[in-house]
Amino acid sequence: MNTFKKIVSSFLGISLLTIQCQPIYADGVKENELIQPSMQSRKTYGSNYWTTSNIREWLNTDKSYIKYTNQAPSSDKLGNFAYDKEPGFLSNFNVEEQDAIAVTKHRVYVSHTDAQAGVKDGGNTSQSDVAYPNQSMTFSLNGLLNNNKNFFYKMENDKVFLLNAYEAYSYLQKRGWSLPKELTSEAQKKHSYYNNYEHWMLSGGRANIGYDLTFLITPDSSRSLVFGYTNRLGGVVPAIHIKPDYRFQNGKIAKDIQIGEKLLFGNYNGAPIEWKVVNKTEEGFPLLLSEKIIDLKHYDAPGDEAYKYSEVVDFQKEDVNIVEEPYRNINNSKDITPPDFKILNEDKLNIRSNDEFTLELEASDESDIEYVILPNGNKVYNKRVSYTMSENKEYLFIAKDKVGNFRYFVIPVGNINIPPKVIINPSANGWTNKDVTVDISASNDVGSAFAEKIQNNRDRTEAMWPNYTTYKGKRIRISGDVEFIEAKKPVGDYFTGMGFVFTSVNKSGSEYNLQKNYHLPIRYSLKELQEKKKAHFDQVFTVPDYYYKDLIPWSQINVDAQDTNYKVKWTNVKYELLDKDDFAIEKIILPSGNSIGEKSYKDTLTKEGNYTYQVLDNRGMITKKDVEVKIDKTLPTIQVDGISDKWTNQDVKLNVTVSDSQSGVAKTILPNGSETTSTSFEFVAKTNGDYQFQTYDKAGNVAVKKVAIRNIDKLQPYHHIQSSFLLDEKHNVDKSGREIRVIAKDDESGVDSIQLPSGEWVQGDSVKINVYENGEYPFKLKDNAGNIKEITSKISDLEKISISGIQKIEYKLDGAENKGWTNYTEPFFVKKEGLTTITSRAYDKAGNISSEKSKVVKLDKTKPINNGILITLE
Repeated sequence: MNTFKKIVSSFLGISLLTIQCQPIYADGVKENELIQPSMQSRKTYGSNYWTTSNIREWLNTDKSYIKYTNQAPSSDKLGNFAYDKEPGFLSNFNVEEQDAIAVTKHRVYVSHTDAQAGVKDGGNTSQSDVAYPNQSMTFSLNGLLNNNKNFFYKMENDKVFLLNAYEAYSYLQKRGWSLPKELTSEAQKKHSYYNNYEHWMLSGGRANIGYDLTFLITPDSSRSLVFGYTNRLGGVVPAIHIKPDYRFQNGKIAKDIQIGEKLLFGNYNGAPIEWKVVNKTEEGFPLLLSEKIIDLKHYDAPGDEAYKYSEVVDFQKEDVNIVEEPYRNINNSKDITPPDFKILNEDKLNIRSNDEFTLELEASDESDIEYVILPNGNKVYNKRVSYTMSENKEYLFIAKDKVGNFRYFVIPVGNINIPPKVIINPSANGWTNKDVTVDISASNDVGSAFAEKIQNNRDRTEAMWPNYTTYKGKRIRISGDVEFIEAKKPVGDYFTGMGFVFTSVNKSGSEYNLQKNYHLPIRYSLKELQEKKKAHFDQVFTVPDYYYKDLIPWSQINVDAQDTNYKVKWTNVKYELLDKDDFAIEKIILPSGNSIGEKSYKDTLTKEGNYTYQVLDNRGMITKKDVEVKIDKTLPTIQVDGISDKWTNQDVKLNVTVSDSQSGVAKTILPNGSETTSTSFEFVAKTNGDYQFQTYDKAGNVAVKKVAIRNIDKLQPYHHIQSSFLLDEKHNVDKSGREIRVIAKDDESGVDSIQLPSGEWVQGDSVKINVYENGEYPFKLKDNAGNIKEITSKISDLEKISISGIQKIEYKLDGAENKGWTNYTEPFFVKKEGLTTITSRAYDKAGNISSEKSKVVKLDKTKPINNGILITLE
């Protein structure tokens, strides 16, 4: 694609979808250009920039062929999930339905890198990361409730769009509706996809250390919102506004339908699309969102960078504007604010507790509270509630006001000192495919240590410490040595250090969120370390009061993420928890009855059976654990049928059968990433490629079957036509006739045959015929997979001759004696005994062909005088 493209279009004065053109400017010309600075990772992961994304251009096109602005979503990039040859989504709607879909001006989030490149219409900050997905969207995405208007955004006009994160919260979760969506059966069948639920895509996203990420609603109701790489597969859940005066099939007028109603509108994959009304503007435009995931697609294909402007979608004027994301209450109430929560004894969250404690909460709302759902699922018809916090985790409270607005409120509790305990942890309990290890330890036996590690990148971490208790306010000793190894570039102001990463609690208004915190109490400048070569450190670090969970030892060289020009060596490193209980293990009684006086122990079980472990601690308590061992080391079997070496222009249907003789089949992961527990299923390969099936048994054995499909050819042959005047006997140009020569080529299955204008098929990849009349001469090219391309050679410059006359006579033989069409030059003999059909036809000099005439001759050689018949054609 050229860096600059001049696009010219004309203004027709109405809302119109114009294909392959830019937005209209006063001079009628718009230069397209790449977004700069370059986001290099887009070549690997695709782009989250909605304006020129593949998914936007597919959704908003009614054409059978789409010339995508960026890299097309082709099979070489997306395999079985390619959609570059699919007609646009709008082509599934009739003319009346297409006209009923309003053009919507809406808000799309852009990443900070795109905002810095100037492709934004507003906002002053990027969306935060979704590091801690939760059922509450406002808890998962910091700032979604109170700061969403400040996220970088761009305004776009679309007929069909994807909701952004705030719209999904506002139109779904704020109404108390479920977020996970099921796939239509048609979508599952189309892709041989066996998961009933899948992630579905939202518009826009953010950049993270150079990578584009997009918002996704998860199929897990406990984790509402996540970020994913742009090139990951996602469900398509389209949104559309309908013009107020349109009448649906059920007889209802669009402006009269209510929020929450379901209806059918349009078709896709051969089935009606079911929609739910999720909002409605004051002007009477209902917003429809598909009830199910209608298809699985990639947001954008990898392979190139992103252009600023779409050359496919160009709606000049909107019918409805929702940039300010108006929310209409389901009961038409003026109260559109969700309930608020107040913790009456919030100080208890900030005091380290050695036991469970009770929080007192009060929900409030201008329309009053209908009920509160507690973390245990109980529904309380009271605005004031109490709940006992007995462990460190997030607690979700849901309040509904009396007009239908919902609030999902999460309280993170991380200040409880859980008493230490004995941990008996087997690597498996039941079926396994290997020896079973049993680790026995005390929960307060934490710490990290290593002898030597080289670091030449930005960040490295050790294993996270167990969240057995709160580390808030506790002291940790960090000791060891660090040595400068090399610098391939000047060290400048770079430094290296060691410390912790952990999660803390942040509060904005009444909304809690979680965020990562990074602490380097031990720090050396590379310049200083380069001079002294080596340094010893021994320091006590006190975990801050805002600590919440997930304490992870961490070291860093503060260079860019991909920079590997600097190297240090860490040796004799030790992290020790100084403030811990005196709880300890005194004796471990093994299944054999033997006693071990160790503080911790690792046992290995190699035979099937039932084993019992008993551990005595210094409180005099005995902890008991039964372990069952069932060993299966035999791989499952996978049988794939339907593979052929015969060329086809159709999808290849593979029939897969899996089995396991011992522990049984647990699941099979298909090449498209979906999973099934069935032992017999079907998978359709749409393109050539390698397809891998992985079957797991209940013991953990994994069988892998790779299938190579190389016989699919869905492309028509291509060709070259040559046409030249005939030459007479003296090699002079004869303008009364032309020779047409057709050469066919096919890069996949190869050329099979060519059909002449007469209807005769000729084997091979080239033919030539002589013609003596002006006109169109049709040919058909067929490859070995059955693809046929129709072409025409148009002749218009032949000179008429006054007297025609016979040009040539042809004959062919069928039966006892066989011969293809042959020029007749002199009488010939039929010599084989039996019935022979003789067919003849004549060509005049004007190019006309006579009708065919046939005659059957019988040769009987029983009499010696009858051993041949002389044939003369006139």
